[in-house]
Amino acid sequence: MLAARRPASAAAARGRAGALALPGRPAVARAQRRRAPAAAGGDAELSIEESFAAELAARKAADAAAAERAAAAEFDGAALMGIIKQKYGRSYDVSLAVRQYLGRSFVSLNLMWKYQEQQSFSYTPEQFKERLDYVASALVAWGVVSSVQTQLAAAKSRPRVGKAVSLMLDVPEDQAREWIAV
Repeated sequence: MLAARRPASAAAARGRAGALALPGRPAVARAQRRRAPAAAGGDAELSIEESFAAELAARKAADAAAAERAAAAEFDGAALMGIIKQKYGRSYDVSLAVRQYLGRSFVSLNLMWKYQEQQSFSYTPEQFKERLDYVASALVAWGVVSSVQTQLAAAKSRPRVGKAVSLMLDVPEDQAREWIAV
């Protein structure tokens, strides 16, 4: 049996009709290209593959937004503490921080080493509940609840004296400054 010869380049793969032949796929002719609507960006040509990729990206973004809304629907301070307690077995304190590094601002959720079950814990149960509710409402407002849940589940370290566990949040600095006093 003779092995099929493959063209040396994509330009060589195009036949006289201007089609691109890929192994295992039918040729995609230039005639199969369609024009994008004028409202969607002018008269640029989009191939079927490009259109499919754009549609897939839009659907993934819509699915991610729906997942974030579902995660945020029942998220409050008690839910945040439930996740932390399930992971570490203790009710660790949390704080939000904005740090500057190389001219950029980074927002993080820090799990501190102090926990509610300690005798020397500095908050009353009511103050701690208010603090957790405030942090949870900021996370919901920023739309990063699912990110926090994912990062917390994947975290390998645990808070130790003098070392917090930091979860990086994708939040614009101006939006973070509305919630965090600096």
